[in-house]
Amino acid sequence: MLLGIVTYLRRDVKVFNLGFNQLKHGYFEDFDVREFAISLAGRLSEKNPAYALPALRRHLIQLLTHLEKSSADSKCREESAKLLGCLIRNCERLIRPYIAPIHKALVARLVEGNGVNTNNAIISGVLVTVGDLARVGGFEMRQYMSELMPLIVEALLDGAAVTKREVAVTTLGQVVQSTGYVITPYNEYPQLLGLLLKLLNGELAWSTRREVLKVLGIMGALDPHLHKKNQLSLPGLHGEVARAASDSGQHLQAIDDLPVDLWPSFATSEDYYSTVAINSLMRILRDPSLSSYHLKVVGSLMFIFKVLPDLFHTVRTCDDALKDLITWKLGTLVSIVRQHIRKYLPELLSLISELWSSFSFPAANRPSLGYPVLHLVEQLCLALNDEFRTYLPIILPCCIQVLSDAERYNDYTYVLDILHTLEVFGGTLDEHMHLLLPALIRLFKMEASVKIRRAAINTLTRLIPRVQVTGHISSLVHHLKLVLDGKNDELRKDAVDALCCLAQSLGEDFTIFIPSIHKLMLKHRLQHKDFEEIEGRLKRREPLILGSTAAQRLSRKLPVEVISDPLHDVENDPHDDGSDLQRQLRAHQVNDGRLRSAGEASQRSTKEDWAEWMRHFSIQLLKESPSPALRTCARLAQLQPFVGRELFAAGFVSCWAQLQEHSQKQLIRSMEMAFSSPNIPPEILATLLNLAEFMEHDEKALPIDIRLLGALAEKCRAFAKALHYKEMEFEGARSKKMDANPVAVVEALIHINNQLHQHEAAVGILTYAQQELDVQLKESWYEKLQRWEDALKAYTAKAAQATSPHLVLDATLGVRLTHINALDHFPPPQTFEAYASLPNIEVHAIVHFFPASK
Repeated sequence: MLLGIVTYLRRDVKVFNLGFNQLKHGYFEDFDVREFAISLAGRLSEKNPAYALPALRRHLIQLLTHLEKSSADSKCREESAKLLGCLIRNCERLIRPYIAPIHKALVARLVEGNGVNTNNAIISGVLVTVGDLARVGGFEMRQYMSELMPLIVEALLDGAAVTKREVAVTTLGQVVQSTGYVITPYNEYPQLLGLLLKLLNGELAWSTRREVLKVLGIMGALDPHLHKKNQLSLPGLHGEVARAASDSGQHLQAIDDLPVDLWPSFATSEDYYSTVAINSLMRILRDPSLSSYHLKVVGSLMFIFKVLPDLFHTVRTCDDALKDLITWKLGTLVSIVRQHIRKYLPELLSLISELWSSFSFPAANRPSLGYPVLHLVEQLCLALNDEFRTYLPIILPCCIQVLSDAERYNDYTYVLDILHTLEVFGGTLDEHMHLLLPALIRLFKMEASVKIRRAAINTLTRLIPRVQVTGHISSLVHHLKLVLDGKNDELRKDAVDALCCLAQSLGEDFTIFIPSIHKLMLKHRLQHKDFEEIEGRLKRREPLILGSTAAQRLSRKLPVEVISDPLHDVENDPHDDGSDLQRQLRAHQVNDGRLRSAGEASQRSTKEDWAEWMRHFSIQLLKESPSPALRTCARLAQLQPFVGRELFAAGFVSCWAQLQEHSQKQLIRSMEMAFSSPNIPPEILATLLNLAEFMEHDEKALPIDIRLLGALAEKCRAFAKALHYKEMEFEGARSKKMDANPVAVVEALIHINNQLHQHEAAVGILTYAQQELDVQLKESWYEKLQRWEDALKAYTAKAAQATSPHLVLDATLGVRLTHINALDHFPPPQTFEAYASLPNIEVHAIVHFFPASK
């Protein structure tokens, strides 16, 4: 009856409002009634939040308590999980502030559910609720993916619980769709794609298989070569099979053997060229044997903004010298991209915290170049301006700690650099002066060197006009007067300069301090024109006009120069100018003439000629590339030719579309000359073949005869590539679009498939040729297919039908080879009866070929 009432009330919110008082105070044991009541209350909260939300909030807390504490009552937990999901679906505005505690409770139940004592009903209910929470939380749930994904994948792997597996598929789709966590799961969980495909091909209900298809669509397309790389990382059988499949008999490097990150998966994307350039440069950066090139590499990386995640990883794992180099260049990059660095701020601040450990005591000698982490921090401050205030609570305590440790250890090696950084912070320190001033005051009142004390006073002088110090005025005046009355004549003028700045900041309220300061100046016979002017104006009750005193001009002499990058490479050429980002990023016009000249191959003959041709052509492609990321690699390619070879295909693709038609034709002629040269080195030939495949993947196939490409690929023993071209040739011959001999193509396809150990494919080709093309089968084809019995029958039939001695010889030798090589027995005596009609010389040759005994 209650369920009927609730169902009736559910039809109209207005009717429900009349009965809500009765429902909200009642507790119903029936699960369906409770679910409907929560659903209705959630709808009501949109109309009357002040009345409904407090009750729903109490119920949320109650559900979380039941979910966490009711360890003995599994049914209560299961129902609590389902009711929590119902509440999430129907009252999103209540849930959003509580995403973190709800997530924590759900994950705890999923973790607890692993193992032999798992309760699949509870896990299924929790997984449904996780999906609902992801839909409400959206991108905010992204931070919890590292906890959720392993648990969802584990549920997918549980083949014994069909319902749990079906729910896990749906939850995975909801989580990925809501958080935008696409493609990455395939890389982090290499078994996931295979698992989903297995579910798709399994015996699950069609509704579940549709969900799997939906999940595959949501998660996006994975590059097959990345999948291949992921499979190699799998332990056990999957990884071994993948590794075995990747071990081919090809002697030369094919495009499949290139680093996976250089494969043309997204060659039409703007990010592609940046990606391949970064990956090529990072390989050099990670190689200690190429340390002499690290400065050039880091200089090139500065113009590829996408490089930051890779640099963050490298700087944590490399040696100290390279760490300093990268940190300097990170600061330079921040100065270039400025506010666009926001996306990487959390990682950058984490890195700064890790690098701050370099300020340890006792301090080593100060590096002649300074401290790169301070350069990075200063550039961040200048790039973000007032936004930097948000991050000062992370960085400022580190600076103050260094100043305090310097006093404790009586070691002031770091102090001058830290003070300079504080001056760069400037007005952003306003809200934190109560923390900074005590540290500054201790510096100039202690018995440190005059240089350190003067630097501390000058830093204070430069900060005063830019921050609010009214609440600290008495303390500052007191300690500056102590310096003024101290034993160091050198510091007195600096102290008065600081007092003048304080007077300017405080205005007429500073009048109360004038007599005591004047008395000290008389005591030490100190004359200060600026102080005298301020004193006179305050006594006459005149305003302190901005810019009227030299002290005010001094206070505005702020540090316009931050710690500069001492590793700035001044030997930039027009293609790699590090001084102007806009120059790098502006549209670049490809120079046809330079590329035609670099690609000219008519005068090349020796191996050395072709090696120089490839080197020069690769460099010129990078120099002329429209992609700034590739252009930055040109100088490095001049020093390290393998960089040019790695980026050859990417550089060619980037330039090709912008070349005029006659330039394209000339480059094709040059490549055909290279293909036909008998002296071209195999590695260069393989590079050019890779380029042809690269262009085909990018849907810009080069106008080169595929028969030539297929023959060259087979010559290089790149059989996978050769198979592709031969299949295209076969298709052209079958459709009569190409003048090719189908019989020769079929024989070549059988041979190549056998080389790739694809014997079933070779048999299929033979069957197709026999049935569809009406091709007369050759005896040698059976041998290539290792179908020895069929080959023996074919040779025997041929020998019986032979009409000339030479045909008899051919057929009989075939029988002999088939017996000896495959059937492992000597041919029967009647095989030799056909030799009677042969000339003596040929019979002698045959007898010599056969062994005397077996």
